[in-house]
Amino acid sequence: AADLRIAIDRLLSEHAFLTVQALEAGITDDEQFAAAAEALEANTTELEDAIAGIYDEDAGRRFGDLWRAHIGYVVDYTRATQGGDAAAQQRAVDGLEAYQREFVAFLAGANPHLSEETLHHLLEDHLGQLQQVAHLQSGDYDTVYAVAREAYGHMFELGDGLARATAEQFPERFSGRTFAFGPAVDLQVALDRLLGEHAFFAVEVMRLADADPEHQRAASEALASNGRSLTATIADIYGEDAGAGFAAIWEQHNGYYVDYVRARL
Repeated sequence: AADLRIAIDRLLSEHAFLTVQALEAGITDDEQFAAAAEALEANTTELEDAIAGIYDEDAGRRFGDLWRAHIGYVVDYTRATQGGDAAAQQRAVDGLEAYQREFVAFLAGANPHLSEETLHHLLEDHLGQLQQVAHLQSGDYDTVYAVAREAYGHMFELGDGLARATAEQFPERFSGRTFAFGPAVDLQVALDRLLGEHAFFAVEVMRLADADPEHQRAASEALASNGRSLTATIADIYGEDAGAGFAAIWEQHNGYYVDYVRARL
């Protein structure tokens, strides 16, 4: 059960950040978008395989079809927003609403421990966050990255809910439910979450080294904010002195990332 929780959380949170990258690329650069879309498809295939491994191949394919549809609608919404095409924007919203109904019905039908009400709430939050990120062209990058952090963190809530329900449905296959949602695994998931988020924002900062200065600043602040969250976690475990020592080293290595990329340009 612990392995299941960690694996689902990783795949869903990776989906959130890869989607943000695809949305960023989708309004600026076709070549970058193709690369981002390829990474997003690889993540979707892993999720599809995970569902097939839990249920069967038909369930995996059905999940994959629905999951790909919602990614497409979010990209369509982003491009329609950029182009000021209200009709296309509404078509994308309608598609997302239809996806949500189908996806909730699929998940609730597959697992009796998942309620449609809970699933609707979790998916509404996720889709709403992605629609906010889609407004990248507004130039409010601080809000975009704040919402990206929310979307990323939210996927751990969805992942935990799916993992808990799956372990309840198949207790012999996924043993150790109490341990899986106890303090030790909670700590592992919290660290996984923060370190994964660090990796995303470090890539963003490096990727934007020669981009709009305001975009650079917002990405750098998001990376710094993640560092403060990591520092607080270390301080909670080992004490304030250890937290301060960690912060000094962590901030230094972030700076070297940026220095290296700028030196290469």
